[in-house]
Amino acid sequence: MSGGRIERLQERLDDGRFLCVFLLVGADGAVLVDTGLATTPQRTIAPALARLGIGWDGLRAVVVTHADVDHAGGLGAVRRLAPRATVVAGAADRLLIESSELLLERRYREFRDEHGIDQPEAFSAWVRANADDGAVDLALTGDGTLRIDREWTVGLLAAPGHTAGHLVVHDPASATVIAADAVLGGFSPGAGGEPAFAPTYRFLPGYRETIARLQEIAPQRLLCSHLPPLEGAAVAAYLRESAAFADRCEAALLRVLDGGEPATLAELIAATAPALASWPAAARDTLVQPLAGHLEALSAQGRVRRLPGCPARYART
Repeated sequence: MSGGRIERLQERLDDGRFLCVFLLVGADGAVLVDTGLATTPQRTIAPALARLGIGWDGLRAVVVTHADVDHAGGLGAVRRLAPRATVVAGAADRLLIESSELLLERRYREFRDEHGIDQPEAFSAWVRANADDGAVDLALTGDGTLRIDREWTVGLLAAPGHTAGHLVVHDPASATVIAADAVLGGFSPGAGGEPAFAPTYRFLPGYRETIARLQEIAPQRLLCSHLPPLEGAAVAAYLRESAAFADRCEAALLRVLDGGEPATLAELIAATAPALASWPAAARDTLVQPLAGHLEALSAQGRVRRLPGCPARYART
């Protein structure tokens, strides 16, 4: 059978959660999926390449699944260590992958000006400390393919939702999808697998389309960046859980808007959290991304209207 080996490389983040990057190891070299934090290339990827007898010279390509510092923060180091490797990412995420300052302003601190919801300064400092910016060579506007060796080709599939330009890697030979953060279940897990914060999808139509697409592919193995590998029936269950949370989130939001006065995004977070949050109260504000995505989708459908003012308020139509 064609196809090579998928290596899952795991390391611990500062908060105790684990992070995975992946190596697709073929007959003629390897492809790296995600670069982790600025320290990940030397701490985790280099030993794996040495153990496999490949070395940085054998790295043919790098796929950055999306614009988050724990997925793209090591790109600068990887570019220096493997200058001949082609770096591929989604076009909608390219600028944020290449610049941690844009990542902070347009993603992590997106809600500061219009909604008065911001990240702690310590978080911004952590992002800057863990980002080693690097350039993307090939930006995909949709799906693509990537040849690992003469007999092994994988698909690079557009999977928007968590970010606008998220990619997943589909290996039909092993019925595996490397999903990274494309699907997020009902919560994001902490160090022991307990609920730590909200599933941080941002763009609702794309998120639902991504879940449906993965359900159609029906992989036998799903590799996410912050979960143990999922196999067999657990894959379908996780995809159902991801879809079910989005449905519950929309229903909770509409119940609040149906029953009261126009509300700000911060007020909607507080009002919906009791029905949605299995994670600690201190992480309540992580609902900002999914709620913002639902509000935008409902506004586009004409079911919710955004009222003028700062911070913005929302009401049922």
